[in-house]
Amino acid sequence: MNVRKSFIKIVGWLILGAIFGIAGSFINQRWQLMEELAQRDIFSSIQPYFFWIHVIGTGLLLLISFSCYVQSKRIMTSPDLEEDEALSDKLDQFQHRALTSSMVAMILNFVTFGVSVEVGNLRILVSVGVFILVMLLSSLIDLLVIKQVREQDPMKKGDPSKMRFDKEWLESCDEAEKMLIYQSAYRTFSLMKQVLMFSVVAAMVSKMIFDTGNVLILVLGTIWLIHNLSYTIYARQVEKGKINI
Repeated sequence: MNVRKSFIKIVGWLILGAIFGIAGSFINQRWQLMEELAQRDIFSSIQPYFFWIHVIGTGLLLLISFSCYVQSKRIMTSPDLEEDEALSDKLDQFQHRALTSSMVAMILNFVTFGVSVEVGNLRILVSVGVFILVMLLSSLIDLLVIKQVREQDPMKKGDPSKMRFDKEWLESCDEAEKMLIYQSAYRTFSLMKQVLMFSVVAAMVSKMIFDTGNVLILVLGTIWLIHNLSYTIYARQVEKGKINI
């Protein structure tokens, strides 16, 4: 690695970021339309629609998740499952889709419910009920799929209702499964480094143009800091043998 060339590239990225920042500031000062958008409470006008996004979005995702679980349950009863590799792969796909859809439903549930919690929201009690129902159904589907996986592979350990589930599940995986998890985790870490950095920059530009304030910058910056520091700390602990993988 050529340190000089790498440093020049970093400086170039910083200069490019400064150019975008100056351009954003110029737009904020010159464009009357941007000023009107900043003064207008646009979000409050679209806020009522989040109730329907909450209900319909989470409902569809849970329906997809449950249907995938039902399909995987049917495959589990097939007598050719152990001998048919294609059927086994199909089972894995349905289980993966069930868990992924349930996870997205859970996240959408939190986000849309958080947005709907406003003073004067006449549907707040309904939103609370939908939030709790989605939490319960999503957790139930996760438990059913994990139970199904454990029936397929009795070596798997862990109870999703316990805090130690991830640790116990990882310990019960074979070496190939662990390697898949490690590689996926590293790629996720690398992606999130970029996503968080650009999110903070976007929040800074949003503050200049739309006057969104400092809270968003502080929250994203804190998450970015925790994300990077946690990797550094855990990597050091693994290196010293304090954490077994």
